[in-house]
Amino acid sequence: MTKHAALFLVVSILLSLSLPASAEGAGCTKKLTIAFFDWQPYHYRDENGTPTGLDIELMRATFGAAGCEFELKVMPWKRTLLAIKFGTIDGSLGASRLSEREQYAWFSRPYRRETMVMFMRRDELEKSKVMSVADVVSGKHRIGVLLGSWYGDEFAALYKADPKLRKHMLQTPEYEVLFTWLVKDRVDVVFNDLFNGLHILKGMNALDQVAVHPVTLNDDYIHFIFSKLTVPRTTLEAIDEAIAAFQGTEEYTAILHKYVPPEQLTFMPMQ
Repeated sequence: MTKHAALFLVVSILLSLSLPASAEGAGCTKKLTIAFFDWQPYHYRDENGTPTGLDIELMRATFGAAGCEFELKVMPWKRTLLAIKFGTIDGSLGASRLSEREQYAWFSRPYRRETMVMFMRRDELEKSKVMSVADVVSGKHRIGVLLGSWYGDEFAALYKADPKLRKHMLQTPEYEVLFTWLVKDRVDVVFNDLFNGLHILKGMNALDQVAVHPVTLNDDYIHFIFSKLTVPRTTLEAIDEAIAAFQGTEEYTAILHKYVPPEQLTFMPMQ
């Protein structure tokens, strides 16, 4: 090897050591901005304003294992979806995987399940003839729903088939408002997540006034959602690997037990 060739080799090695690592194989190439809103027990701010909840803890564990830093930003759900679509934030949590959302967003592998149910005033449920979602629609019941939420294929099909249905729907971005409407007889039925609804009713001291209808609206997997404009697929793959490794561990089960009574975990099976 000539003197010049040896010098070139040494310089090349030094340069390669000084360059930043390739993004390929890395977990995250930047700090992610993740939007959330107050939705107990999944993600909310405690009395000190600190973000916490079941999904927040699962995200901290899996993102940390994937080598991804993140910052949290409070934002209503419908606005969150628009921000993900246009790339003004990187992602969010607690998302249902829908074909229209897949046009602009990546979805992680599922990290838990979600059960959407119907809540009715207890005295009316006992005498109700409602046996299905279709009965709610055909009976012209007043329905309270959250803006931008997904309540399953059956309700989506009924909503699409009957444009007049929206006249019987009251929509709000606030979950607590839904149950205030129900207790005060402004709506006849509220569509909502099972555990979020029970948590709100407990806080309102209204568990004796409202009951859960036995018909399930939707039972499906829940995912982290990311903007295709700002989050590379390599980041998604790293987070997916972390989720797969984390599920079934004692730490994962302990987090579930912290927020969901063990006897009710049949509604949220992931192991």
